[in-house]
Amino acid sequence: MLAKKKKPVPVEDLSGKLPSLNLVDYSDKYENVLEIRNQLGRRVTEIQERHAVVLADPSRRSQFIEGMNARAVGAPLGQVPPSFLPAELATAVKASGMSIAPAARSGCGAEFAEEYCRGLAEIAEIEGLLANTEGNLSSARLEASREICAEIEPEYRRRVEALGLALIAAAQAHSQYQELADKLNASDVAWSTLRAMPFRPVNAADNQSRLRFWLREAIEYGFINAAAVPVAWRK
Repeated sequence: MLAKKKKPVPVEDLSGKLPSLNLVDYSDKYENVLEIRNQLGRRVTEIQERHAVVLADPSRRSQFIEGMNARAVGAPLGQVPPSFLPAELATAVKASGMSIAPAARSGCGAEFAEEYCRGLAEIAEIEGLLANTEGNLSSARLEASREICAEIEPEYRRRVEALGLALIAAAQAHSQYQELADKLNASDVAWSTLRAMPFRPVNAADNQSRLRFWLREAIEYGFINAAAVPVAWRK
């Protein structure tokens, strides 16, 4: 069971107060993995921006091309390549319980090209870590979500019930409206000046209507009491 990192702060709502629905308020694991993912993403952006600045300079770009043409093989065959993550970021990743698996990349002969290749190696390494964070984040999200759902269920059910009762009332009002409209039509009254205002979404006359389906499902899952729904509408 997850230990709540802090007491959820109620969120103001039109009908009262709800507990916090923020996942980080229910799971330290979720918050930690989310922060690691954000740090990794920022690091990739930082490397890409640095590369873009360098490659935008014609003179430095030519040096880069020369260096890439003179590149040398990096880690010998069978040797684990080093991690290119900054020490602080690597420490944070390890602290989150994730293992670092550097991607194999070739080194480069010239200094500038070497820096570029190190950047590519680090990005490849980060991409592998990001793939792992998604699984960890998904797991933590589901665990925290279960806690939130358990806490919010009474209020959720209350609101579904309120919606159901409001729909029933609207359907009954529509039925009374339709009764009057039918009588006007049956009497051949020209009543267009009154402006016809039917609202078919709450028309419960058709047993295949969306409203009837919704009411039957709400009864089935215990959101509303069957006694609150007219007998004819339950079929």
